[in-house]
Amino acid sequence: MFKAGFELSTRHLPFGGFSGLTIDGNRLISVSDSGLVWQSYLALDSEGVLLGFTDSKLSALHDTLGQSAHSKEERFDAEELSPWPGGWLVSFEQEHKILWYRSTEGPALSDKAPLAVELPARVSELKANSGLEAMTRLADGRLLLIAEDAPTGNGDGSEPTTTSTAALPVWVGHLLQHVEGQSEQIPCAWTELSLERNGGFHPTGAALLASGNVLLLERSWNEVDGVRAALSVLTHSDLQAENPIRRHQVLYLDDPSTIDNFEAIATAPGPQGSTWVYLLSDDNFSENQRTLLLQFLLPASETSPNVPSAQ
Repeated sequence: MFKAGFELSTRHLPFGGFSGLTIDGNRLISVSDSGLVWQSYLALDSEGVLLGFTDSKLSALHDTLGQSAHSKEERFDAEELSPWPGGWLVSFEQEHKILWYRSTEGPALSDKAPLAVELPARVSELKANSGLEAMTRLADGRLLLIAEDAPTGNGDGSEPTTTSTAALPVWVGHLLQHVEGQSEQIPCAWTELSLERNGGFHPTGAALLASGNVLLLERSWNEVDGVRAALSVLTHSDLQAENPIRRHQVLYLDDPSTIDNFEAIATAPGPQGSTWVYLLSDDNFSENQRTLLLQFLLPASETSPNVPSAQ
């Protein structure tokens, strides 16, 4: 059920391009494909409906060399954000990587010496602009990654020739203990699963539900239908199995007046087992697109599909 919606703008540049989002209590944190971090606090009414924002701050991400983002550069094209014990994980495309930003006394993601996470081997086969768009920490402590598109098979990120119908790769991994001074990155043991394509839709974000299931955001665009978005549930049991992961669609958006290029999703607990869902769009810094933040309330029945457990 739709509850609130805002079109966001500011005189500060380069505000926009937001592709990753998380809600921590009443604090909103988002990352953009220019390496910008937007932090704000949500103003909610007594029922939890979004009224606005307070105490907004803008800052820049740093890379492992301590350099900060000042423009849309390859190494700062942030696509997804997920809370992680002791801080946050951010995934990037163009130059595919995941960095762990540890909590500091400053604003969120102000760590100036983040650590890299070991990636699955086949990530090197992803196109430069179709990387690790969906990422979230699972209830059992594993990390879930879903690529926007299938690997090229070339190992160099070049354009594919036969991947238009190929299943999308999904990885689940256990981050292992990092020993300071013995490794330049956090080791991770990965298992690869697969997700069948959903027509012309591509994954752009994922968020954990209280049930242990995952809410997947996907986006589609073509000249006939314009931009569309879909939300689906991936069950915890499917994420344990070797069989292809199933989608259980819960929401479909195609009204051009209330939709744009949604790439970011976050969830928060709602009343009576329901879930607050926040969607944020990436305007690509274009005058023809908008930065929209929408709030929905989904009942427990829609986020916990009644399906047999995966064998």
